[in-house]
Amino acid sequence: MRAGARRLPLLTRDGKHLHARSGDRSFALHEWALDAGDDTSDLQVVKQANPASWQTIQELGIRMFTMSQIDQMGVTAAIRASCEMREWRSYEGSLMLASALRRT
Repeated sequence: MRAGARRLPLLTRDGKHLHARSGDRSFALHEWALDAGDDTSDLQVVKQANPASWQTIQELGIRMFTMSQIDQMGVTAAIRASCEMREWRSYEGSLMLASALRRT
């Protein structure tokens, strides 16, 4: 759906916000996302893709720290970027931790 929306005739961009609309305006997509070259470790940059008032720099920092701890358990940086930084990437692999699959 995202790729199709980016091919629509009416595209406007304001910072990290993309608004895509069909010609007859029967479909619209709003997306806030970082660009491929953006620094995902810079919370000021990350905040641009998280405009909601409750997404404060402090909250983003807490989640970034939490996700870095999860990264140490085996979650890839690509998943973190997709989930937390709103940066779209392609990657291979499982979204589940291997430890979550083991029943002891």
